[in-house]
Amino acid sequence: MTTSNKFFEGIATKHTPLPWYPMSFEGTINYIADSDGIGIFPAKTGTPEDREADINFIIQAVNTYYGLLNACEAALDFTDMLDEELAEESVDINVMLRNVLIRVRGE
Repeated sequence: MTTSNKFFEGIATKHTPLPWYPMSFEGTINYIADSDGIGIFPAKTGTPEDREADINFIIQAVNTYYGLLNACEAALDFTDMLDEELAEESVDINVMLRNVLIRVRGE
């Protein structure tokens, strides 16, 4: 799958379909699976708890990637139009940034 974001005009990123999920094998979470349930990344080092924490961290980062890019894009657009409709646009951007931060923090 090829995806791109307006923020990086002309640059395409190739990766498996999102969202990604933790996948269990033999009773412990030790793989990352794509949205089709196909294992795409094995975790092989550390304790089962460490592997699970690492996998969950990677998944959280990957699944919020485009939200973070969109929030950055909106913030940049906002700085370009500070003189135009400031109050209305700032509320929308504030909500978008807060939603991304909630997802990034895992709240």
